[in-house]
Amino acid sequence: MVSLLSEKEKKIVNKEALITLELAILYKFGFDFNFQNPIASLERYLRLLNHDLESKAFNLCIHILKASLFKPTLLDYSQSKVAACAAIIAVS
Repeated sequence: MVSLLSEKEKKIVNKEALITLELAILYKFGFDFNFQNPIASLERYLRLLNHDLESKAFNLCIHILKASLFKPTLLDYSQSKVAACAAIIAVS
């Protein structure tokens, strides 16, 4: 964004100020930077199932989770439940 500014504008606005302004706008609109995703839960479940070192199981889980994004009915469930299901399917 800073590269799009003219030389006169670049003297007034720097990269750090622009980032600070963008963050203030996002916070004002209530944007949440700490959204819950299934990856942390997935890693924990695979560790509990003793499959945490197998990249094959993890990759299969990631593919299952990506496919779950296309099913609106799965939005009714928490991300941790969807991750648990993906882990169970991948290791069985």
